[in-house]
Amino acid sequence: MSSASYRIQQALFLNWQNKVAVASQYHLPIEYVSKDMDLDSPISMCLPSKLGGGLCALALAEYIIDQQNSLLHKCREIIRPQPS
Repeated sequence: MSSASYRIQQALFLNWQNKVAVASQYHLPIEYVSKDMDLDSPISMCLPSKLGGGLCALALAEYIIDQQNSLLHKCREIIRPQPS
């Protein structure tokens, strides 16, 4: 993977991480949502955990899972409609 491609992926991850941290169902501590995550942020913010900075990564993982589940439920309804 090229360095430019890696930087693009980092930027995309940080962008989503920052958006989800603000809109999370978790009550994230203000110090985690008051500033955007960047390349100088601690690695613990990227590792899902129920404690500390890992809450941001956990929120992102749960958001992605919820979105996938929603898509799969809609596909199932289209493929196999529920009887009325």
